[in-house]
Amino acid sequence: MTELCLQSPSELDGAPSAIPLDATLTPQENVASYFARARKLKGSVRKIEGRLETLNKEMAELNKLLEEFREPATGQLHRLESTHHAFCEKGWIQRESTAKKRDDGGELKFREYIVSGNWHVYVGQNDRKNDLLTFRFAKKDDWWFHARGVAGSHVILRRTGRSDNPSRAALEQAASLAAYFSRARTSGLVPVTYTQKKYVRKSRGAAAGEVVVEREEVVVVPPVEPRQPEPAE
Repeated sequence: MTELCLQSPSELDGAPSAIPLDATLTPQENVASYFARARKLKGSVRKIEGRLETLNKEMAELNKLLEEFREPATGQLHRLESTHHAFCEKGWIQRESTAKKRDDGGELKFREYIVSGNWHVYVGQNDRKNDLLTFRFAKKDDWWFHARGVAGSHVILRRTGRSDNPSRAALEQAASLAAYFSRARTSGLVPVTYTQKKYVRKSRGAAAGEVVVEREEVVVVPPVEPRQPEPAE
């Protein structure tokens, strides 16, 4: 059977109701399935009723606060700050981290160095900074460096409108920075991947700092400790 037609006791003159059945189950299993669904729905109703009660209380509290702040005498800064803190604690609004405000507000700051030919090189300090450096700060024709096969900082040699290309010495100095700011810092020589930023992409769902390099060259350089880093503008 695929359905069961039953007459409702309260509507004897009406049409019978058709109840769908699972033909792969026995009658007892069909009954048990409907009872299980009924119990689940009853539980959901209780949860919804409790949530509605909570929301009504929160709405009443918000309406009360709204009326209070309409009065100039209570609309003071300290009152606003305490209310903001309370809302954050209740989860009504999301607290914005200081780091996010700094980085997403246009003040992208990284370690900065100058290499041969007066080329400016920028270094990320952590996974999140690496992502910001590579995908928000760097331009497609900038040069990207990373120590090969080990964790480390992303390094960008910035073109900044220049039409000439960096010399071999400039590329090797930038690569040495990538080697130094990696877990291979104590090695004598470190292979470093470098390419233009346009060949670096991020896979969907990849963790912060993880990238895919579509085209690369490798240079082997010693890790060189940088001197007198300057803050980026």
